[in-house]
Amino acid sequence: MDDFWYVVLWMVILVLISALIFFSVHLLVNIIDLENDFLNPIDMCNAVNMLVLPEYVCLGLMVVVLALGGYWIETLAYLPLLGYNINLVVKNKHKLDPTVIYQVMARKRKHTLGILIFEVVSFFWFLYRFVYGLIRGF
Repeated sequence: MDDFWYVVLWMVILVLISALIFFSVHLLVNIIDLENDFLNPIDMCNAVNMLVLPEYVCLGLMVVVLALGGYWIETLAYLPLLGYNINLVVKNKHKLDPTVIYQVMARKRKHTLGILIFEVVSFFWFLYRFVYGLIRGF
């Protein structure tokens, strides 16, 4: 029975990290479309801003699930990102502003690319842990 909950925990984590990867790719695609003049700043910011809080909620849920499962290294790896996101929300700087998007676009692209790389590496680590739990159960 213990192996069952191990597998369920990692399935939930894989779904949440997949959602986080989707949010990061969505932001990168919108930034690239804005750079190439396929989108105007207002449409880009509207498309991205509606997904900011769901992204933060997914990250928070993932950290809580990891902490409840007792996976402290993984939890500690994501705590700085969660703290940064909470700080943005508290300061009301979590949404993109169409009037200044061109000035912060390069920095936002590099920031999002770094987060995406971290999330993809985490995804494969979490996938390894999931498969390990499946193999261990048999």
